[in-house]
Amino acid sequence: APVEAVEDTPPARVEAAVEPPVEEPPATEAPVVVPTEPVDAAVADAAREPIEAHLDTTDPPTSVAEPVEEQAPVVAPVEAVEDTPPAPVKADVEPPVEEPLATEAAVVVPTE
Repeated sequence: APVEAVEDTPPARVEAAVEPPVEEPPATEAPVVVPTEPVDAAVADAAREPIEAHLDTTDPPTSVAEPVEEQAPVVAPVEAVEDTPPAPVKADVEPPVEEPLATEAAVVVPTE
């Protein structure tokens, strides 16, 4: 009989701990954030104005495109460099490919 009384004690404490979080007073603060929505609209309008200014700068960007063409030829030599590294990498892969230990693993399959 006394053992049962001990079990009743722990559950009661657990409920007490759950009660405070259920109140969730901070949740009330969340609804207060709703009024901030109109602020977003104002920010969007302000952002639109600077965007128009960027549209006017479309002329200068055209000159920037010219230097980009010069960089294109540089890509050709880069390809030659890429061909060199792959070769050494294959050499390192060959030894592990043998994996003689793998044969032993296959022996484990019949144990099923």
